[in-house]
Amino acid sequence: KFVEEVLAGQPEPPFYFKMMKHLNKVGPDPRPAVDALPRSSSLAEFEAARERGAVVLDVRPSAMYLREHIRGSLHIPIYAMFAQYVGWLVDFQDEVILIASDEASAKQAATYMAYIGWDRATMWFGEDILRTYERAGHELVTTADLQACDVPKDAVWIDVRGRNERLGQNIPDAVGITLGEMVVRKDEIPQGKRLA
Repeated sequence: KFVEEVLAGQPEPPFYFKMMKHLNKVGPDPRPAVDALPRSSSLAEFEAARERGAVVLDVRPSAMYLREHIRGSLHIPIYAMFAQYVGWLVDFQDEVILIASDEASAKQAATYMAYIGWDRATMWFGEDILRTYERAGHELVTTADLQACDVPKDAVWIDVRGRNERLGQNIPDAVGITLGEMVVRKDEIPQGKRLA
């Protein structure tokens, strides 16, 4: 009863908490050398990493990401909750390649990830990868693209708010998947439909 009362109203714990329990028990691997995180400007390396299934994690400030970004990239800006969101949205086994505005930001992101046991950042790219990507014939996603999206009436709504945030404020017919559970519950998201 005491535990239930203490935990009532608490947000869902990030999935990396399970890994942290393990790391606290057995100890982490030696800390990766974030100073050795290589920078790349090679489109071939970028595309090879994506083909291997690497997560493209764009850590630039939100205004820069919204202005233009690579389709399919995950945006988590570097701020107080950075590590928590990485822990929620990136699998421990996934390779991560970073897009950062500068070297200091790339190293800071890799360091914060290492603090929670994420040591699979393999390289980082500066904003020049966006131009290279575009010159190769790929389109970037822009804020204008996002604003121009009209939500079709038959779209499936995904409610990413936490369970406590949804209490008494449900969106009719929405699929409720807390943002932090998105990765492990992705199979519950209807395929082949427009999502909002």
